[in-house]
Amino acid sequence: MIDNLHISILREWEYFDADWYLQEYPDVRILNMDPAYHYLWIGARMGRKPSALFDNFINRYHKADDLIREIKKAPSPGRQSPYASHDDPLRKQPAEFIEPGSVEPAAVEGLRVAVHAHIYYADLAEEFARYLCRIPCTFDLYASTATEEARRNVAATFSNISNVNNVDVRVVPNIGRDIAPLFVEFGDDLIKYDIISHIHTKNLFIIMDLQMAGGNIY
Repeated sequence: MIDNLHISILREWEYFDADWYLQEYPDVRILNMDPAYHYLWIGARMGRKPSALFDNFINRYHKADDLIREIKKAPSPGRQSPYASHDDPLRKQPAEFIEPGSVEPAAVEGLRVAVHAHIYYADLAEEFARYLCRIPCTFDLYASTATEEARRNVAATFSNISNVNNVDVRVVPNIGRDIAPLFVEFGDDLIKYDIISHIHTKNLFIIMDLQMAGGNIY
């Protein structure tokens, strides 16, 4: 539970710069979320920096109390931070974004591949399955949805995908759209993979005719 005391302590921390955080991570501004709350809730766990002066914490703290405890132990500005590991390849450089297009199977040979699919509209699961069958390698499939009935239907549909090794479907609260399930629910599972694909349903009938939209999956 994040309370006003946690937020106050973080705002007073000399390494936290709310203006910099909003500029560096525009999604927080788009969500109209308090940058201090976002950092305590999920930002630190995503490896985001609290300011240009501090890298990140090695550990992924799931509770605000634990993160605040580490913040209180952080060194003063000008001293090297012991919390950022420069030997960790996940911290040396940002993840590479692969544009849509063809991928040769040889390019992912020997790599651990996972897909996270947020299936809020469970009636689109079969359409998603048809696209997922085209992935040119085997992979583990993690899916999130809104109800137990949807979970059972999605699990049954995705279990028939021939190139899937393991299927893990969970019910998650309808909070944070498709991003919260990706990081909060499945973050600890997905961190072990070399390549991750993230997709989610979008009911385009609400905003336009599906034919005009081209049946896009986001």
